[in-house]
Amino acid sequence: MSRLLMRLYELKRRPHEKTIPIIIGSGGTFISTGKFNKRDGCRLDTEILAWPAYAGLRCPSGLSSHITCTDKIAVRIPGESFALDLVRAAGFPITATSANISGLPAARDVSMISEYFYDRLDLIIDGGTSRNTQPSTIVDVTRQTAVVLREGAISARASSPAS
Repeated sequence: MSRLLMRLYELKRRPHEKTIPIIIGSGGTFISTGKFNKRDGCRLDTEILAWPAYAGLRCPSGLSSHITCTDKIAVRIPGESFALDLVRAAGFPITATSANISGLPAARDVSMISEYFYDRLDLIIDGGTSRNTQPSTIVDVTRQTAVVLREGAISARASSPAS
């Protein structure tokens, strides 16, 4: 697995201190892996589920350093998409990142992916044109109150569960 993650870093020219997030199909799937505690899964379901955001959760031991270089891991439940269908069909978390060279805008369609990566990819699945134009917001839910670490598709004001 680490070899594949290393290849992903190379393709994207991604700094190694910037970890690769994972996507899940639901909070229940997340908890069923047995690697995360129920409290984090509940917070994920109740606070993050409907957001275009990654939640920073406490990381269990034994995961690749390419997925976590701190004590946290970024987890997201994607909106209705091919990615959501794929992770639900798999029944377990999978790594996910935008299709781009690090620092450049995310590819919105197959032609942009081809421009970025030329013939260096083994497979491209055409899910149509992406409606997302902004990166996901990153929210740390390991604290008593969720904290926005990076604003993206949602603002810090809109991200508070109390708002």
